Amino acid sequence: MKLLASRTDRDIDDIKTLYKPYGLSTAEEGIKLLESYYPARIIRARVQFIIQELFPDEHPRDRDTGLGR
Repeated sequence: MKLLASRTDRDIDDIKTLYKPYGLSTAEEGIKLLESYYPARIIRARVQFIIQELFPDEHPRDRDTGLGR
């Protein structure tokens, strides 16, 4: 529910804290989790943008070389 709400004034720190224990590491994983519980039509674009900003997906070559950040 924290992901779905994504209230910038109160949920961001909780989302960051809860992400890893649930085995999530990318924005795509968080969005897929949301879609598994809620119909895509009720997930606002703002929520997706916030998740993508918090957890930008790395390309494998960026991880290996340290580039892209």
